[in-house]
Amino acid sequence: MWCGVSDIAVRCKLFVLIMMMSNSCFAHVAKVFISFSMPEMSIRQWLQQAEKVHAQVYLRGFVDNSFKKTINQATLVIKDNSQGFLLDPKEFERYKIEKVPAVVFVDDNQESITVYGDVGLLPAAQLAATRAESKAAKEVIEKLT
Repeated sequence: MWCGVSDIAVRCKLFVLIMMMSNSCFAHVAKVFISFSMPEMSIRQWLQQAEKVHAQVYLRGFVDNSFKKTINQATLVIKDNSQGFLLDPKEFERYKIEKVPAVVFVDDNQESITVYGDVGLLPAAQLAATRAESKAAKEVIEKLT
């Protein structure tokens, strides 16, 4: 057995967070793309910021193609009352995400703008709002300020 009984409850909660985030009732105007190759503190900050605006957070896939390793890594970065993430390589393909972190702001008409770099959600939204008049980015700015 790879974990104790108390660990199973935590890991099951993380599994539910990972698998159920797409069923959220909130509009997702921002999508954050991360990787466990990023610094742990950076991942935590992106998760916290994304939670404030109900943005979905995506990973391309499992750590070393292992569900167990992915859950172990998630345990390190996801805290109680913190948002989880989705494992969805198709979203990476859809928005042509080749490097992380990246934030995609999606407007009602499905047009999008992508901002790359570990700058934080507010600066990314400000850049997108300035460069592309992104309504989605402006909504994120309103929620964060």
